Amino acid sequence: MADSEIDVYQTLYTGVNAEYKVKGSRFLGLAAPVQNEKEAESIIHDISRRLHDATHHCYAYTLGTDEQRIDRYSDAGEPSGTAGRPIMESILGRRLVNVLCVVTRYFGGTRLGTGGLARAYAECTNLTLDAATLVKHYIVATYHAAFPYTITGSVMKVINQYEVDIVQTLYGEKTEMDIRIRKSLADNFEKDIRDATAGKIQLKREEPVSG
Repeated sequence: MADSEIDVYQTLYTGVNAEYKVKGSRFLGLAAPVQNEKEAESIIHDISRRLHDATHHCYAYTLGTDEQRIDRYSDAGEPSGTAGRPIMESILGRRLVNVLCVVTRYFGGTRLGTGGLARAYAECTNLTLDAATLVKHYIVATYHAAFPYTITGSVMKVINQYEVDIVQTLYGEKTEMDIRIRKSLADNFEKDIRDATAGKIQLKREEPVSG
């Protein structure tokens, strides 16, 4: 089957750190993979507690894909638009998903101005993300399938062609399967498996999820 990038996203393999210095100020970046807002806020709180002597703890995180995406960012006391937004733009510019980046600043005595601040927060974020190992994930469609045992061969032939992930199989009066397939392939898969079974398969499609 043809490969497609419309259902592919990248996130971080593990947390990473970096440091950026300019005109006496130190910017400490931490980027980490996160699965939900609670996890992101917990990391932000922990950094604020551990580095309580810092001047600012600015951050941005993005969760989910498409219309389910959640974006949050904070300037944490820096002039509006100089910290949270540049951090967020650096994350989104790399098309990353489920990622948090916190940039902690220790003020060095020299004001950087709004432009200088924005550049410093963006640079620290970029240095941090440059140090990260990325992992690829797919957005998948999930189906519940039910079909007579007699057409199992036809069903499995299409499933094997599309390299479908079979989550579980139940045997009763009918064979039932929970299966997952890449979102970009779902429509063609659905058509092919209905054609191959002369419409004898029952398919219930769930909402796409990250897989």
